[in-house]
Amino acid sequence: MGWEFLGYAAAVLCLTAAVAIAFVSVALRRSLRRWEEEASRLGREAETAMTEWRQLGQEAANAARLCREGLEGLESLAQGGRAIGEAARTAAGAAAEAAVSWTRKLSDQLAATEERQTRRLGETLDWMELGVFVWNAWTQHFGGAPNGHGRKSGENADQQRR
Repeated sequence: MGWEFLGYAAAVLCLTAAVAIAFVSVALRRSLRRWEEEASRLGREAETAMTEWRQLGQEAANAARLCREGLEGLESLAQGGRAIGEAARTAAGAAAEAAVSWTRKLSDQLAATEERQTRRLGETLDWMELGVFVWNAWTQHFGGAPNGHGRKSGENADQQRR
């Protein structure tokens, strides 16, 4: 009778452990799914931001081109008089240099922003790859999901406190 009771107790203990492992596995899968969704959302936001920056850069380049064309037209018109032409040419040159300098600075800033966003996306993908690698290594080594991340449950926790 004593051995039967111990057998039943061991069976109940195994079933309890299996249920706990199943619950932990489901919780871990949900966490991984949320993490993947967050990484996907960040990727979409980064892509949207890059699109907006590219549009802004294109608009700035168009504005600079229009300014340059306007200044060139002003320069042609100012050539009617020698003194006025010299003054207009100097002003147009300075304005064109400022426009080119501004366009170059904006282009450099957009390139730096794109590089930073690309790097952040790469880091996110690296962390995701590391997580998948650790998960696969764990499941290959231990044959299943981790059980509670070091937490004690139920009776085991009570026994540990005594």
